[in-house]
Amino acid sequence: MNTMTLPSDPSTKAPAAAISPAFTATQRGVCRAHGVTNVGHVRKRNEDQFLIANVTPSLRIVEASISSPKVLFGEAPATLFAVADGMGGHARGDEASAQALLTVEQQILAALGRAPTSPLASPCDLLHACFVAADDDLNRSSPIEEEARAMGTTMTMALLVGNQAYFAHAGDSRAYLFRDGELHVLTRDHSIAGELEESGAIDEDAAAKHPLRHVVTNVVGGGSIGVNPDLFELTVAAGDRLVFCTDGVHGLLSKELIADVLRFEREPHAAADKLVALALDAGGNDNATALVVALDPMKDNS
Repeated sequence: MNTMTLPSDPSTKAPAAAISPAFTATQRGVCRAHGVTNVGHVRKRNEDQFLIANVTPSLRIVEASISSPKVLFGEAPATLFAVADGMGGHARGDEASAQALLTVEQQILAALGRAPTSPLASPCDLLHACFVAADDDLNRSSPIEEEARAMGTTMTMALLVGNQAYFAHAGDSRAYLFRDGELHVLTRDHSIAGELEESGAIDEDAAAKHPLRHVVTNVVGGGSIGVNPDLFELTVAAGDRLVFCTDGVHGLLSKELIADVLRFEREPHAAADKLVALALDAGGNDNATALVVALDPMKDNS
């Protein structure tokens, strides 16, 4: 697991300056999120999926001598965000992305039922376990059908716990951080073009236009067990925006345009809707999904 720091130059990806903490004990934060997905103008099926979920502890009293049956809920200690993009051109990409996120839901529910001494002690452990379970599930879902064996999907997730965001990522969907008017790419594209860019063989502009930019090299499922998600954590601050999107959005919209949307659309629903609308206006040649998270300080109503 790596701890993410922000680059001094937002156009670069190398960490430089540490991130100051937010949401102190005297300043609780408010998290609001909205996701939207659209099939686009070309595809017949929407192979994108997104998920926003509050992970809330609960205690269900079935029978007791001191109280009547009831369900008690505590404060939500975490919020989960995820986007998944089924592999276009592969078998049942729409089912692959949906099945992967359903497996994530089941994995987290199972983890909540384990004792505190569970080996899944850290959020990144839990996210990694989600990827492994989804990878295994997709690869083993229909072993008799050769076509179904190729079911695969990208998946980019974050678990927000207090002022820490824990990320797990495989594929070419993306997570961004918008802070102080600047947009930072948090994830790397697991694609042939992305690997060439990371090695220094080509620059960011060339990677965005590379003919093999859609050939993904690390996915959930896809016929080969052994997904290797990137895992890292980031300290978030009041005023931050997190953006998760598939390549149907970031492949058509520049970083500058995405940043402009976040500057002018402060509400998550307006920002997510605008990002997808702009992707459709830019051609809509792929499914388009955007999920925007707003992290704001608690308003003082006194």
